[in-house]
Amino acid sequence: MIYSVLQFLDLWLYGQIHFFLIFSLWVWFVWGVKIWRASRYYEYTESFKTTVAIVIPTFGEHPEVFRRGLTSSVKASPDEIVVVLDGPNSTLEEVARSFPEVKVIALPKVGKRKAFAVGVVNAESEIVLLKDSDTVFAPGSLAELLKPFADPEVGGVTSNQHIFNPNGNWVRRICEWMEDSRFKISTPAQSSSGVVGCLPGRAIAFRRNIVLSCLREFLNEQFLGTRCETGDDRSLTSHVLRRGYKTVYQRKAVVFTDSPSTFSDFVKQQLRWARSSQRYTLMAIPWIFKKPKILAFHFLTDMVTPFFFTAVVVVGGLNIVFGLDRVVLIEGTPWAKLWSGILLGLIGMNLSLGFRQIPHFLSKKSDLVWLPIYTFVMTFVMVPIRLYGFFTMSNQGWMTRQGGK
Repeated sequence: MIYSVLQFLDLWLYGQIHFFLIFSLWVWFVWGVKIWRASRYYEYTESFKTTVAIVIPTFGEHPEVFRRGLTSSVKASPDEIVVVLDGPNSTLEEVARSFPEVKVIALPKVGKRKAFAVGVVNAESEIVLLKDSDTVFAPGSLAELLKPFADPEVGGVTSNQHIFNPNGNWVRRICEWMEDSRFKISTPAQSSSGVVGCLPGRAIAFRRNIVLSCLREFLNEQFLGTRCETGDDRSLTSHVLRRGYKTVYQRKAVVFTDSPSTFSDFVKQQLRWARSSQRYTLMAIPWIFKKPKILAFHFLTDMVTPFFFTAVVVVGGLNIVFGLDRVVLIEGTPWAKLWSGILLGLIGMNLSLGFRQIPHFLSKKSDLVWLPIYTFVMTFVMVPIRLYGFFTMSNQGWMTRQGGK
């Protein structure tokens, strides 16, 4: 941010264009567009009564966590609850069968997609709600999640999602922060045009007839000759959008879910998400530009920005070594310029990212002291993950204990 101001003055006074300034303007432009579109978000308020089935594929969940999630589902009072055990597990089956309201289907290990498909086929309700086995509804959230379906053009709805025990450690805090920012800016920005590009799978509702119409494609989807296993929520969302329906966000429908508690698991989760999101962005190229422009804007800028940032770092290093950029704050050896650049860069990054996190700070002021860690993770952890995920996007491994986390 500091260098951006200096380079802008250099452009203004001397007509000198700097690569870092271009990147800074790009970042603020992308953020500004998202904030503008998010300000146009609207929530559905008209009550809508219909039948709803909660479908819960599960594999290897902790029994007590599974019980907590099922208890929440029962309290939500849907018309049906269908639990699909993806692989033999007598403990989880015993927990599921202890709830008389729950229909239990036990399968050999078939994968999350097939388990979900079996659940949808065996449900009878108009709306099917795909729910992770650890997800818990806030009171009244199921009714809120159904409201957008009063609009016959709405095919899928996602909820406002938060993390259990976000203050448990720094990893969980960062996960909650990322979720909060996502559901304050990116998701409502897309929902304002009815094109939420990924309805996150912790708790998402679809019209059952739409899901049934795309099950064959969903189950047999391939990328570069490899069957798609991960990214099931992004895949279902794409199928709904391609069929001409809206996908929207209902802010008052709140759910809580688990998150990684270790840095290693966090990296694995984010890498899996990076692979699937970028894979489906490329797969969406044939149809994405036929939708409202904000959808392509979100997907393509999310893919391009890590590469842009990497180019900035490389160019910055070359500038320091070869003295290509005359806008410097400290003259001297390359080492002096390097360390001054790193120090001022870190200060500028925190100021820049901190300003763009004001919507989050308005609801959680205590996170301000964690800003340096958040900045470090989003810059020096997430950018490499996105880059590595791009070049390995054909990898379909879950990498974590559960085939859905």
